[in-house]
Amino acid sequence: MPIQTMTYEAPLGSPTYWQRNDWPDELRRAMNAFLHRHAMTAAQIALVRAYLQYYVEAPCWIVEDKEEQWQRLRERAKTARSAVELRDIINICKALDIDPL
Repeated sequence: MPIQTMTYEAPLGSPTYWQRNDWPDELRRAMNAFLHRHAMTAAQIALVRAYLQYYVEAPCWIVEDKEEQWQRLRERAKTARSAVELRDIINICKALDIDPL
């Protein structure tokens, strides 16, 4: 199932995690390569970026007092092109008290 067709869970619009069975095997392989710091193909980086973008754009993350930080995070999730940039996004997520992993 392509990431673009993934929906958010009711009632808050929460994202589903990449480990779930309804995510494509290609994403699980890409996430494992990322987590184990293996060399990643451009397609794997694109999959991880798409997952992180899906995750940070979930409706449940509306936090008015940190909206500027969230907007910067969402923009970075759209433009990450390397494993280093993906790790930066995850670190920002953790600083905002969410963990997409």
